[in-house]
Amino acid sequence: MLYRYGIVALVVLMPWHEIIVRLWPPLRIWDEVLLLLLAGALVRDSLRERTLPARRLLLPMAALLGVASVSGIANQLPPGHAAAGIRALFPYMVVGLAAAKLREEAAIWRILRLMVLMGTVAALYGIASYLMFRVYDGRRFMPLQPGNLAEAVLLYPYQCGGYPSGYRLVGTILNDNYMGDWLAMLVPVAFAMVKVETLPIRRGGYLLAVIVMTIALAWTFSRAAYAAFGVVLLLTAWRVDRRILLVLPLLGISAALLAFPADVYRFSNIRATEGGRVAAVRKAAAVQTRSPLYGRGPGTSGVMDLHYARIAAQMGLLGLATFAWLLLASLGLTRRDTRRSPNCATLSSVLPISMGAIMVAAFGGDVWEIPQLAYTFWTVAGLLQAMPASAGFRSPANDPESGDQTIRVVAASVPVGSRG
Repeated sequence: MLYRYGIVALVVLMPWHEIIVRLWPPLRIWDEVLLLLLAGALVRDSLRERTLPARRLLLPMAALLGVASVSGIANQLPPGHAAAGIRALFPYMVVGLAAAKLREEAAIWRILRLMVLMGTVAALYGIASYLMFRVYDGRRFMPLQPGNLAEAVLLYPYQCGGYPSGYRLVGTILNDNYMGDWLAMLVPVAFAMVKVETLPIRRGGYLLAVIVMTIALAWTFSRAAYAAFGVVLLLTAWRVDRRILLVLPLLGISAALLAFPADVYRFSNIRATEGGRVAAVRKAAAVQTRSPLYGRGPGTSGVMDLHYARIAAQMGLLGLATFAWLLLASLGLTRRDTRRSPNCATLSSVLPISMGAIMVAAFGGDVWEIPQLAYTFWTVAGLLQAMPASAGFRSPANDPESGDQTIRVVAASVPVGSRG
């Protein structure tokens, strides 16, 4: 019960985390308190059941934590400094172990639907906020003076200090790049719901969610998000349904409607702003010449914008290899036995694609240290591990808790690609 409610709380509140903590700073640790409760429940259940939770994820997590600890000791870092570096990456993984404890199909479907709902609501807010910002001519960096409460609410992301006045959609995460990365994860999940849903009104709702989140992603003008979204679309078209490519014209038209010359320049002159990524690779390479195995230690600064280079610099090649092991384990690539029904096959194909969006976006930012992205990634990873291997999934429309008491379990697997 705690696992379900804890994950639901994270899914509902985390998209608004940055705004919440700026409006009421004492709430800045609400998610950490929740993680402690989830970690305590995991330890309790492990001792009681005498089994390890989600061993497929836990083993590489433990190995990576061990490498980080050895790296800190080998580099003679102060314990507090090393602990701060470990804290920036590891706590978010607890939600993956907790999500893997959900063995009820209905609970998994509800959490995925809730993710899509919150992504749509946050995207709608981001679109309204961005359009209001444009009405106030934010591109000229003019002071924003809302005339009423509604305008103040919509303009808050551009006034709160979390993001400097700019000309791109920043949304509830208050950052254009990370907002785009987050939406790139959720669009394929929403598209999967369109595929498996049987009620026309719900299919229409999920299709609307795909459209709204695609428009919001387009207006972030984030190159990392665009790259991640491109990979998502190609993989989804290949593994699930080619009709996902219909969002490409929507993406292009939406971007063209509000593109500034600066946006066109960023995309047509890639080398103009590549300094951070190139510098990250060079710094990480320089570290390897001095400490190739363990790096400089967790929490050391100097490498930003490219998460893989950051891990290599902090924990060396051994840490990078262990992190790669963790990512491969989280994708569930060996879980072929879960594909027992069309619905289960769709999810088992889409959830790794959703996680792949962040893996691509990691070339443009420290994504696994951003709470909204990290929590979403590890929740999806845990749900993928939780998918039952012995029976087909029920369609959301046939969920007994959603009003239709007819349960259909499909025994034979149907190739997904042939249905597109």
